[in-house]
Amino acid sequence: MHFAEAAASHADFAYELPALVAEIRQIFTSEEIATHLAALERAQAAELTDSGYLVDDLDLETPAMAAARSERFATLKFVLVAQQLGTS
Repeated sequence: MHFAEAAASHADFAYELPALVAEIRQIFTSEEIATHLAALERAQAAELTDSGYLVDDLDLETPAMAAARSERFATLKFVLVAQQLGTS
């Protein structure tokens, strides 16, 4: 997730993200990936404050930041667990 977060604001990371996704899909089974993604979702939910924003040290996440992070996670989850990727 950290790599995907960095890719949102750094072109070099964004350029390498597809290769990273491909490598992850080769190394791990779809079940292993799904299990890890579910654990990440549970961990993120546990980090929510009463106001609904994630707290990272002293920084509160704004609603816009939370929405963007959720969208990136959903996209990453989709490409990691999709049965087949391609442009056809």
